[in-house]
Amino acid sequence: MRVVLRRDRRRRNVNLMCGSRLPLPHYALVDRVDLVTQPVVIRAASLTERLILVTHDNYLANGIRHSPPPLTSSAIFPCLREAMHARQRSDSARVIIDLNGCTLPVFDVLHQLHLISRQKPGLAFDLLTETDDPEIVRFIEASCLCRIIDRRFTLSGIQRALAFPRVIFNNPRDRFISQEWEIIRLMAQGLTLRNIAAQQQRPYHRIIYRLARILALLKIKKRQQFIRLLQRISE
Repeated sequence: MRVVLRRDRRRRNVNLMCGSRLPLPHYALVDRVDLVTQPVVIRAASLTERLILVTHDNYLANGIRHSPPPLTSSAIFPCLREAMHARQRSDSARVIIDLNGCTLPVFDVLHQLHLISRQKPGLAFDLLTETDDPEIVRFIEASCLCRIIDRRFTLSGIQRALAFPRVIFNNPRDRFISQEWEIIRLMAQGLTLRNIAAQQQRPYHRIIYRLARILALLKIKKRQQFIRLLQRISE
């Protein structure tokens, strides 16, 4: 009888502990040492800028809300348009975009970022995405001025990455120009190169030249490989 009582008591204690856990993201493997033993000053990111997060992932949003400052005071928006409208009131705010947590395909989000980069060439974004595909990573880096943060980081890892000073080399030669991006956009819609040349009223060999630069920038040798890349990020 005494053993049974101890087991019941232990079960009640475990249930109480489980009921008090914070709703962290399913991929946020936060160690108890990171939450308990470290001082708050060390765990808090040394950020002075306001953070604007764009995501549809409720797990990530709840994890950010229950994080130490300044992540807990981040403004969270479901779409990029609302986030950029809010940023107009604070030009120093950093925009963090969860590419894999948006309702739109990755290519559509990058298209919006590319258009924003044309209007504001010096604006850099922090993009959360998986980094296991080097072709997709190179395409993202060539689309806009950005820093990529691995989405599979723990919540504390994301916080440290955001607190670390951003070192972004703003070299326009490493990114797509407007003419190249328009070719990419039309190819993503399924148009052939001759159709693109006819639609843009440009010589066919100029389209081939621009495509060759696109492939060289992405370190891709074959055109079919590039088309498969567009299909992956357009799903």
